[in-house]
Amino acid sequence: MKISVGRLLKEPGAEEAFSFIIEQDVLQHEEFKFLQPVKVQGVLTNAGNEIILKGDIQTRVEGSCSRCLEPVRQDISVDFDEVFALDELPTEDPVIDLSQCAWEYLVVSLPVKLLCSPDCPGLCVHCGKPLKDGACDCQKDQTDPRLAALKDLFK
Repeated sequence: MKISVGRLLKEPGAEEAFSFIIEQDVLQHEEFKFLQPVKVQGVLTNAGNEIILKGDIQTRVEGSCSRCLEPVRQDISVDFDEVFALDELPTEDPVIDLSQCAWEYLVVSLPVKLLCSPDCPGLCVHCGKPLKDGACDCQKDQTDPRLAALKDLFK
């Protein structure tokens, strides 16, 4: 959503509230599926020599647990602030692209490591069985024959 800030530029201290939704079909991310539209709301304020943007982003995403690969759903809530210098805005029909700004803040606030629970044990490195279902029957003491000589150093 692009918003014209021409009216704000004429009057220091002026504010303009905004609210919009970025629909799910527009949202593309490699690791996350957006389960809800992204709701963005906030206020633009003329602070004299700059426009201050304060906003809030709300949505819900689904991804895979980084340890066990089970689907995980998580609510995302992001507060963001941005400052636009007046001399950087075009003099004729000054606009600010709020959807681009909101998308950038949303992407950097997505979790790097999504977990189904903080104590998720993950998968067995040998057979791939989810360890939260219980221990597997894999033989745990498998030493790489190339490293067998190093094992004696720790005795």
